[in-house]
Amino acid sequence: MPLESGLAERIVNDIAGVDPTARQAPVTLLPALELALLHLWRRRRRADGSLTHAAYEKIGEVTGSLSVWCNSALGQLPVEQRYMARRILTALVRPADEDNGIPATRRIVPLPRLRALTTAPDLEGPVADATFDTVLAALTRHRIVTTGTTATPGTPSGEPAAELIHDALIRDWADLRDWVAQDHRFQVWLLRATEQQARHAHSGLPGDLLDGSLLAEGEEWADQRSLPTDITSLLEASRQHQQSALRRTRRINITLVGMLVLALVATGVAFSQRQTVIGQRDRAASAQVAGVAQSVRRTDPQLGRRLAVASASLASTPESWSALLALHNQQEDDALKLPGFVATESDLDSTGQTFAAAGGTRVEFWNVQTRKKISSYTAPARVHRVDLSDDGETAAVSTEDGYTRLIDVAGARLRSAHAAYRTAKQDNGYWPSMAVSPRGTYLMVETTNLDMKSTLVVWDTRTARKIVTLSTSALVFLLMDSSFSPDERVLSLPASGGKPFTWIDLRAKTNMKKLPVPFPYYGLKASDIEGPVVFSPDSNLAAVRAKDGRISVFDRSKGRASVELTGAEDPTAYPLYFSHDGRYIAQNGRIWEVSVTSSGPVMRYSTTQSECYTRTALRFTADDSQLRCAGTDGVVRSLDVRAFTKPPKENVGLTQEGVVSSDWRTLALNLGTDIEIWSLASRTKRFTVTSRAQDVGYPVEGIQLSRDGRRLAVLAGTTIEIWDTGGKKGSRLGSLPILRKDQHSGTTTAFAFSPDDKALAVQAVTRDGTNVLTFWDLTTLRRTRQVRADLGYPGNGGAVFFLPDGKSVIAAPNFGRVAFPSGRVVTKGAPNLEVDSVSDDGTVLYTYPRGFRSYVRLWDAQTLRPTGEDLRTGPVSPPLTAPGRATAVSPDGRLFATVHQSELGYQTKVWDSRTGSELGVPPVGPLNEIVALAFSPDGSTLTSVDQHGSFFTDTIAPTRLIRDLCARSGPLTEQEWKTHIPDIPYRKTC
Repeated sequence: MPLESGLAERIVNDIAGVDPTARQAPVTLLPALELALLHLWRRRRRADGSLTHAAYEKIGEVTGSLSVWCNSALGQLPVEQRYMARRILTALVRPADEDNGIPATRRIVPLPRLRALTTAPDLEGPVADATFDTVLAALTRHRIVTTGTTATPGTPSGEPAAELIHDALIRDWADLRDWVAQDHRFQVWLLRATEQQARHAHSGLPGDLLDGSLLAEGEEWADQRSLPTDITSLLEASRQHQQSALRRTRRINITLVGMLVLALVATGVAFSQRQTVIGQRDRAASAQVAGVAQSVRRTDPQLGRRLAVASASLASTPESWSALLALHNQQEDDALKLPGFVATESDLDSTGQTFAAAGGTRVEFWNVQTRKKISSYTAPARVHRVDLSDDGETAAVSTEDGYTRLIDVAGARLRSAHAAYRTAKQDNGYWPSMAVSPRGTYLMVETTNLDMKSTLVVWDTRTARKIVTLSTSALVFLLMDSSFSPDERVLSLPASGGKPFTWIDLRAKTNMKKLPVPFPYYGLKASDIEGPVVFSPDSNLAAVRAKDGRISVFDRSKGRASVELTGAEDPTAYPLYFSHDGRYIAQNGRIWEVSVTSSGPVMRYSTTQSECYTRTALRFTADDSQLRCAGTDGVVRSLDVRAFTKPPKENVGLTQEGVVSSDWRTLALNLGTDIEIWSLASRTKRFTVTSRAQDVGYPVEGIQLSRDGRRLAVLAGTTIEIWDTGGKKGSRLGSLPILRKDQHSGTTTAFAFSPDDKALAVQAVTRDGTNVLTFWDLTTLRRTRQVRADLGYPGNGGAVFFLPDGKSVIAAPNFGRVAFPSGRVVTKGAPNLEVDSVSDDGTVLYTYPRGFRSYVRLWDAQTLRPTGEDLRTGPVSPPLTAPGRATAVSPDGRLFATVHQSELGYQTKVWDSRTGSELGVPPVGPLNEIVALAFSPDGSTLTSVDQHGSFFTDTIAPTRLIRDLCARSGPLTEQEWKTHIPDIPYRKTC
């Protein structure tokens, strides 16, 4: 038989390449090789009968023929036996470990265990056994599964077992990959339960039984699936242990309370001690419930919020406060799980409002926002695919009787005319792919024959007429790479011959009219493009994904590219979606701002296919406030993205430094020579003052506000300007000559107002190590005292500030505590006294973290010695011109806020100094460099201002957090309370 040159070697190399670590080719590839050679023979060259490279590539090479072989084998089974075949195949796959990047692999399963796992709920006894034997024999006969007697860990020697013929099946058989993904949650639970059963069988300890979410999930699966005997026994033992533990706890509590009451009555102090015991019990329960709230906050945000509030209602603990903040600040907003319904196929409309879920012959339509069912449709046969129109009004439902039907969602009935289209399974074992247009006017169907020739047909559902037929033998996905504009005026089809797309005008009454395609710039070639054209809601913009993680956006009205975005997932099956205002593009958990050229994403959020399946990937809600998706587990998840799609207004240009007055009323922003004065409460600008820094040849190097915000000091070279900022417009009062011009270079300077605004303290350290502390009278603008000493140059700069009583000044690090106005050194400083601020009561000094310093340190203001333990915050990311602005302390000294650089910008973290740990999770948002950070006077909120003058205010106080969470999710129900807090009587939480 003639072969083209190199073909034999190529086939051998392909077989060997399946498992490069093996010393010889696996015999399990013989069926695939046999099938590949058969298809090669059928596609031999007619002229001379030669087997060619082109034909070999067309059949998908050796491993590519596996899918055809396996689909053909399953297609020969009766319909009622395919369910069991699918269960057998997925049971023979060890689930992927997505956290550690370990892919799914085949595994050996003993036949008794396999039989127990794959029995259908409606089959019992001999019928179930006979069906299992028939299906397993068919899979073995077609060499998809092999059987034998294998000794594996935990398996008796010689016990019959089964396994897949090769891992290539999992990698190259698309249908099996889909089944494995849909069964992933069950298989992961089964694997964990099996490991727990092995531990319990070895130890016999109650602690190795199932508990918590593992037990709850097992009870759920036991109602839906058949389980092996050992797992069923483990579940029953775990249930009994949990119930006995609850009974024992109740008896102990009753006994303790009874004994306590008797003792208290006897001693006459019953009430106070009882309250103490109850308080201790409630605090312990509060911490436990807060932990549960944290554990479910991603999977069930609504329940998490209610539990966090319940935790706070039990007791005010650091754990409850942390849970309140975490649930308040997190992006995960909601998760809708359909009650009593396991979905195997699902889809969302373009706004994430309407959700279609199919399981068996049942299709349900739900309003995600209201969590109410819209309608329910019963199909004539098992549903294998459902697709919603973008407007959510039409659903295309493909069933195993070989038809796709168009369903009116509101009434769950067939559309009045032209509602059914023939989409039978093809000879190669594949079901046709299908999709409905944005308004339900058109239906696209793609088929592939045995010669791997793909054909796309577009139907006009108003007339049941084929308007487009497109065929190709190239390795392209016609349907996946096709798209409609939202107004259904343009149909974009993949093209060939070096062209990226073909655009068809669907408004043409007769022949389809081709439209010009504005090809993207930035050096893109047609071969660079991955996936279909995606149109903005107004159809004016179009975007395509390209190689190397690029997204090219082009303007249809101008006929040219507008921006190129970077950082897309490459390669990926997740599609692109525009926001409804056209300003943003989302791909899975990433968001880009369309108007910013050469920009990376402003948001990244990690998901898995079980959380967000590729066909139901994250898309924007109608108001662009959320992203929604549906996972392979049938749960609809919602993410709050308002911080990214509706960011605060940018008020100024580039700000170098921001200062907040101690009374939190006034904000000063340093823009260079201009300093803007803002009212912090109303977020309104009052006026702008212009420094004379340029007149003296120096930039503005720093600013300070007095405690009440009525005075402003501006450092410019060798002088400090004093401004009156208490009126409707600022007025310059004068300047203080703090240095000679020859002393400016290399000098560090710090300055601060006295509590009564009548004096200014200035510390300057020159390059030769001379420390100079000067006091100035601001009524006369004259110097009243100067202290000089050769104390050395501070390596990390210096600081100066008054203590609240106005009688002392901290001049750090070297002078220490200095009496005012005499200038007498009361307590000497030291080089390590690198402090930044003082507590409101004047008893504690604070050292703030820096990029090189990862802690907050507390000092006794009288002795200037460290007190207490350092608060470990990690390095911070302060503004270059004002390092101390990256940290703030609450008025009571308990909380600290720090600024840290994140993957996409900056974020603020809140720390509890009592526990030394972070509270909650950082608020989300595309923050630029933070130039000002301050708690409100009552400590209830934290305000940060970035370098563009955007304000961000985050709620901190538990009372406000509880109010917000109650408004969003309501109170914990009595049933939920009984489930999670069974030993404490129900309390109203909201």
